[in-house]
Amino acid sequence: MTSTKSPSNFLAATARGGVLLAILAVGTPAVRGDIIPPNGSYAGQTYNAWQVRWWQNLLSIPVVNGTHPFLEGGSFDGENGVLFLVANFSPTTIDLTISDTTALFFPIVNTECSVFEPPPYHGSDEPELRACANEFMDHTSDRFAVIDGVPVSNLDEFRFESPLFEWGPLPENNIFQFFGLDAPEGTTSLAVDAGYYLLLTPMSVGPHTIHIGATFELPGSGSIDTTYNINVVPEPASYMLLSVLGLLCCGWRRVLAMATSPGYDRPIDSRQLTSDIQ
Repeated sequence: MTSTKSPSNFLAATARGGVLLAILAVGTPAVRGDIIPPNGSYAGQTYNAWQVRWWQNLLSIPVVNGTHPFLEGGSFDGENGVLFLVANFSPTTIDLTISDTTALFFPIVNTECSVFEPPPYHGSDEPELRACANEFMDHTSDRFAVIDGVPVSNLDEFRFESPLFEWGPLPENNIFQFFGLDAPEGTTSLAVDAGYYLLLTPMSVGPHTIHIGATFELPGSGSIDTTYNINVVPEPASYMLLSVLGLLCCGWRRVLAMATSPGYDRPIDSRQLTSDIQ
């Protein structure tokens, strides 16, 4: 089978392919992830569902060699492509590298109260647990979140109160044991959380910054001040696509050179075209 397409058509097709490769290779300027609205959801879960999973996952992590996300801030695995972030009380900078398919969920400030914990984080039933958690949130101030230099202006709308939930079973060397509580492996408890949270859709490839903070006003508390420097990289699948397109482009170079050579006036044999691409 032969083709009678003219050299100009080959040039046009190759130019379009070159433009596509240039876009993929160079990319677009970094764009911050969209903030899911307070009544919205991501991966089928609302803010209330994510705040429950945040605590359940955090408390399932053992303390290893004195380190834990709760102690120094950082990140820990969520689910469905969502990464959970943890802030720190002292001014802290945390460097992260994530893929461009990763969403982020994190509190600006939050407090969990449970049946298990002693005062001031204790409640015997759901009403007491809600009163406990909200008491802490009612006495916070100076709350802020800045994403890529842009302040979140309506942060008060992102205050959430969780449904009654159960955390645990706790692992061995859990965070409560670290603080001296009698919390053997397998411990569970009912709890309620209140806090200010943000849920961000995946960010574009490139550098991003999230700066958050707040002050607890109750005696014995402190201030949160954490900056996340986030480097977003493409998923491996994106690299694979770019490599394949690059190989195809290289294969067409010989075809283009032949098609545009002086005196070219013969049809192209599809068998030769296949050989050139390979």
